[in-house]
Amino acid sequence: MASLNFQEQFEEPPAPVTAQRHQEYLPLSYRLGVPGRLLVSIISGFLVAIIASGTHRMGAAENIPYGLFLSFMLIGMSAWAARSRSGVFGAGFHLLSSSAMAWLMAFPGPAGDVLVPVGGKGVFLSFFGMHAGYIWLYGLIVLQLVMLVLPQRWFTVAGSLQAKTAVQQYASEPKRSAEVHR
Repeated sequence: MASLNFQEQFEEPPAPVTAQRHQEYLPLSYRLGVPGRLLVSIISGFLVAIIASGTHRMGAAENIPYGLFLSFMLIGMSAWAARSRSGVFGAGFHLLSSSAMAWLMAFPGPAGDVLVPVGGKGVFLSFFGMHAGYIWLYGLIVLQLVMLVLPQRWFTVAGSLQAKTAVQQYASEPKRSAEVHR
């Protein structure tokens, strides 16, 4: 008889994965219904546009646009999550909400201040200093449009695939065991 070490003797076998336990593998926003997932996509679009619009000009005065890179990475990750959470419709709502917020921040407010300046007007004389606003406003739309046409298989969550596979394996096990006992 093979000997077990001390811990293996007292460990409980893993619980089988059922359809109810499948939901435990998914992030909270993926467990919501369709309206909830679309609402999460819209809210995340607004929030990521506010944060990324504040960071897109970092390094632009020195002609090293690391702020644009970070902002595009942030909007890309959020758009990926929206597409994987709710498909093309979620990515479309994310595109609309994020671009609307970024473009609203480019227009003058009641006091005449602009949060996303476009065209340097002599303040920042480097190329990126003068054009970072334009690159940001048009680039966030282009980036998300490209993500809309990419294949759906690129937008999967590993936990959901593992859970689906485990549920399918568990569902097929009783059939096999019933056939063996015959």
